[in-house]
Amino acid sequence: MTKIIERIFELPGSKKGFYFALCFSAFLKVIVLIFLFDKAINPDGLLYISAAEKFVQGYFQEGFAIYPMPFYSLILTAAHFIIPDWVIAARLISYTALVLTIIPVYLLTEHIFNRKAAFWASLAFALAPVPNGWVVNVTRGPIFILFFIWAVYYSIQAISFAQKRYFILSCVFSWLAVLCRIEGIIIIPFCLIFFLYMALRER
Repeated sequence: MTKIIERIFELPGSKKGFYFALCFSAFLKVIVLIFLFDKAINPDGLLYISAAEKFVQGYFQEGFAIYPMPFYSLILTAAHFIIPDWVIAARLISYTALVLTIIPVYLLTEHIFNRKAAFWASLAFALAPVPNGWVVNVTRGPIFILFFIWAVYYSIQAISFAQKRYFILSCVFSWLAVLCRIEGIIIIPFCLIFFLYMALRER
């Protein structure tokens, strides 16, 4: 019993803390899915599914007409080939994206602060009520958050280490975030201005 308690207290400062937060997030969201499985689909979700159905049938213009930002519906279309049920496929996308978001949250916090702070930040995100509620929704929020936090992480890496690959990854994830939600565009001018400032200052 004493050893178990010691290992628990060691989690925040070790790499095992990251795996614990990841597994805890996955487990908690499964519980949410079980208890809220019969929840009605959100109104926006019907639009995304309708557009995805048109894409499956090959009617891309009709799909774009239903919803002009088709990226999420295209991901939903791909998931539909694995899971025939549209709602379950959408919930799997949300579940996977929210669990995977723990990775950039942990890495970003560890880079800025330290491993202990990264552990508690990841645990806080895993417990956050709003993202957990997204698990049963057909929504763009989860994949947007995933791509946006990766974009922020790689932008900071680019500033810190000035390596080309980090600049490229920052651009890629920034545009993926924009394709999910137009609000993601805020990171692009901010990063460009900051990179330009750094380039002029650090010739």
